[in-house]
Amino acid sequence: MPPTATWAEATSTALHLPQWALSFYGRHVLAISALAIVPTIQRGVYVVAGQSLPDLVNAVLDLITFLCRMALFALIIKFMYDEDRRLGAGGWRGAWSKITAYAHDHWQVLVIHLVLFSVVFGLLNLVMNAAIGAFGGNQAGDSGNVAADLTTFTVRNALIIPFATVWLCGIVRQMIVSE
Repeated sequence: MPPTATWAEATSTALHLPQWALSFYGRHVLAISALAIVPTIQRGVYVVAGQSLPDLVNAVLDLITFLCRMALFALIIKFMYDEDRRLGAGGWRGAWSKITAYAHDHWQVLVIHLVLFSVVFGLLNLVMNAAIGAFGGNQAGDSGNVAADLTTFTVRNALIIPFATVWLCGIVRQMIVSE
């Protein structure tokens, strides 16, 4: 792929990614959801009983959430590789070479990715905070309404965080497989 010449080309290229991410998420929704449910439950336990749980229990639950997030990341990478073997061509050095070349030649696309990602997930965050505000709270976990907090944490942990992970992995995928 020759270097990006215009911002219009960069925007067109960058706009393919959200569509790919939605499609990828849809194809793997069961596996992604299975890994996302553990952090969702952990956050729910914290909302309901977090202050009364011993610090060690909360630390272990946070560790489990972290491990689930890493497993989700690994699973997304595996699914991406299974769908497109070009990701493995040349090993890590080949991938790194393609990533750095893409960043040099198509930096405008990366800027558009950053802006688009920030706008989409910033708007999602605003919507979530507005929903919390409707229940009388200031931020997640601070509404004083357990149902509102549970809903907020469920949406964020079960949908938004996994989709953001797919999106970010998709950016790297695009950098590697772009011809």
